[in-house]
Amino acid sequence: SNRVTCSVCNDLRDSERHTCITRPPAHLILSLKRFSYDYRSGRLDKLLHKVEFSPALSLPTCPPDLVKAVFENPADYQLQLHNQYGLYAVV
Repeated sequence: SNRVTCSVCNDLRDSERHTCITRPPAHLILSLKRFSYDYRSGRLDKLLHKVEFSPALSLPTCPPDLVKAVFENPADYQLQLHNQYGLYAVV
């Protein structure tokens, strides 16, 4: 997990990062980073477990209660609904 310094208590806290794709591209290229940061040694360790994935990918949509906060133009929300991708290649 990623740890960041809390602005309230100044302690290190676990954190998560989220990215919202508001306009899905016609072609989506993903690169899996199979490493984990070891805080004790300060090194990146390679993850050796098997990664399985399906031949189809659907990006999650923005929850309806956040649409106004995320999208400047409400029409962009409709573009987000076209979020189906098929696997083309694995390298």
